[in-house]
Amino acid sequence: MNTQLTAEYVESTKARILSRVKVDPVSGCWLWQKPRKDHSYGHLSFLGRPCRSHRVAYTLWVGAIPEGAVLDHVASRGCTSPLCCNPEHLEPVNLSTNTKRSYEVRFGGVDVCAKGHDLTVEENVTHRKNGQVRCLVCGRERMRELRAAKKAGTHTPKPATELDRLLAKTKLAPNGRCRLWTGAVGTDGYGRHQFRGKGGKAHRAAYELLVGPIPAGFTVDHLCKTPLCVNKECLEAVTNHENILRSGSAAALNARKTHCPQDHAYDEVNTYHAPSGRRGCKACRRSRNRAASARRKTTSKAGL
Repeated sequence: MNTQLTAEYVESTKARILSRVKVDPVSGCWLWQKPRKDHSYGHLSFLGRPCRSHRVAYTLWVGAIPEGAVLDHVASRGCTSPLCCNPEHLEPVNLSTNTKRSYEVRFGGVDVCAKGHDLTVEENVTHRKNGQVRCLVCGRERMRELRAAKKAGTHTPKPATELDRLLAKTKLAPNGRCRLWTGAVGTDGYGRHQFRGKGGKAHRAAYELLVGPIPAGFTVDHLCKTPLCVNKECLEAVTNHENILRSGSAAALNARKTHCPQDHAYDEVNTYHAPSGRRGCKACRRSRNRAASARRKTTSKAGL
């Protein structure tokens, strides 16, 4: 891999990084402006694989990162963002030190809170048993905002139960029957909901809360064919086989057919089942066998 790290590649990658950052005139941070992924860190391709942009910048301008070390955005050097790629703001440390520094920045060891209130004034802070430092000014502001919202009638209290929390993310569909999920939606088109400490599908959580436990090995079918619906009247626990047969897949469409393409009935007498589970028409199979036998006889008589 290091054989690809030529002087020309280093200079071209440095130019790529500099073209994708914006320098903060106050802190001096090189703020990444391009793709971001996990934990809001910048990402770019380096040596043929995706890497965090600040790690690439440190490697190019300073040198290799020691094995087992992580790069800390040093707050004491004015760094204020995980998007910063300025090598002067980065320091390789072990994971424990990085975690400790992050904790100090969030809960102590700084002079101002996130909103700029002075934390060196004793009247502005409160100390929790675990050592966290909380800003009292921010707390008082949140309380005033809460009281104002209650007085104006715009305050929405937190749901008291699991069911209330689920229903708070739903709305009635135009058809008047379905209750549609308005929260997070997965790539499969089903709603996503945190239920009993685990992430899962919203309609399954709704079934357990409104109907009861889902039997082992069963899945929840939408009778309304609307994946975002969480109305218990539209949900039914069925086997996975039954759920597939109810769908619009090719297997389901074929399973609903009562006659073969030659219009022979798929009844108990005329149907056979292959080891793979596929069904077939016995009458058509007999016709194919007779035709094959006739071709063999013809070929044999011709001496071929």
